[in-house]
Amino acid sequence: MGFCIDWICLALSILEKLYKTLFVFKWGNEIIINQVKEIDILPIENELETKVRLRFLNNRIKIMVFRNHENKVDAFIGVIKKESNQFFNATSNQVDTSLLHS
Repeated sequence: MGFCIDWICLALSILEKLYKTLFVFKWGNEIIINQVKEIDILPIENELETKVRLRFLNNRIKIMVFRNHENKVDAFIGVIKKESNQFFNATSNQVDTSLLHS
């Protein structure tokens, strides 16, 4: 009985990973700026990198990693905010970049 439960758990975890790979994450390198619905700065795991999660209108997610010593994340978020200004003015989900330099 325990052997069968192990196989069921394994199959469910494989199905979950397959679902996320096919339907949740965006794998292409091209980002259409006016399709960005939400930007989140993920908690900093180390002092070297900052992760930014972009959620698009079709609810796909793209996680981008920026090196902190290059200071590119502020410029990237600035471009996103400038190009999709109507979105950021209409929602309360503002990106707080002051957390990056702490």
